[in-house]
Amino acid sequence: MNQFDLFSQPINLIFSQNKICSKRSVKIFLKNNDVIINNARVTSHKILIDTDLEDIFINGKKLDVKKHLYIVMNKPMDYVCSTVSDSHKTVFDLLKKSFLLEEIQKIKCVGRLDCDTTGLLIFSTNGTFVNKLTSPENKVKKIYYVKLKNNVGNSEKQLYEQKASTGIFLPPEKKYGAYTTFPFELNWISQNECFITLKEGRFHEVKRIFLALNNFVEKLTRVQIGDYRLPNDLEEGNFIFGDRKIFEKK
Repeated sequence: MNQFDLFSQPINLIFSQNKICSKRSVKIFLKNNDVIINNARVTSHKILIDTDLEDIFINGKKLDVKKHLYIVMNKPMDYVCSTVSDSHKTVFDLLKKSFLLEEIQKIKCVGRLDCDTTGLLIFSTNGTFVNKLTSPENKVKKIYYVKLKNNVGNSEKQLYEQKASTGIFLPPEKKYGAYTTFPFELNWISQNECFITLKEGRFHEVKRIFLALNNFVEKLTRVQIGDYRLPNDLEEGNFIFGDRKIFEKK
C-alpha cells in the first residue's frame, strides 16, 4: 500500500497519544527539550513521523511509542459498518472474537460498505492512516466487482465506457442530491460482470451509476483500496490483523 505516505503522523498527535504533552503545548515542549529523530534535533511542530521506521529520542531516552493496529476483513453479506445497530449485525461484532470492547472502541473503519455489499474493509487505530485513505482530496481508488442483472452487448459496453470516461449524471436519492460523478473505469469480465474503479465514495454510487445506465446491480464486492487488494484466501466473515506489515503480504 504505497500510493503515498499513509502511515506518518504529526508529532503533536504522537506526543499526545503517548502522554508526553498536549497537542497545543508541543511547540513549547520542543523548545524546552532535546528531541532527536534521525540524528537531527526537531524544532518544527509540523513535522510528520513514521514511528514504525523512525525512533524518537527525548533528552537522550528513546520514546516507547504505542504501536498501531491494522485489520483487513472480508465483509460478509447482511452486516452493517456502524458500531451499533438495532436491526442488523455489525462488522464490529465480528471483531469481538479477537478484541476486547475497550480495544474495539479505539478502532476506526476506512469508509463503509452497504449492508448487502461484501468485500474489503480496512480498520486501524491509526486515525491519520484512516483519514488519508478516506479524504476525498486524496482520490484514493476503490475497485469493485459488479454482477449485473442485464447482459451488456459490445455496442452497449462502448456506450458505458464513453460515459465512464467523462463521468455520469446521477439523479437525487433520498436526502442525497444530484451530481455528476468523477470519471471512472470499467473493465469487463463477461457480458454481465465487470470491475469498476472509482476515486470517490458517495452514497450508493456504484448502484446509482448502473441504474442511470438502465441496469441493476445484483452483486457488489469491494476488492481493492489504493494499492491493497483483498487476499484471495480470506473468506467472507474472516479477518487478519497485526502491524502495517499485513499490507506487504501477497
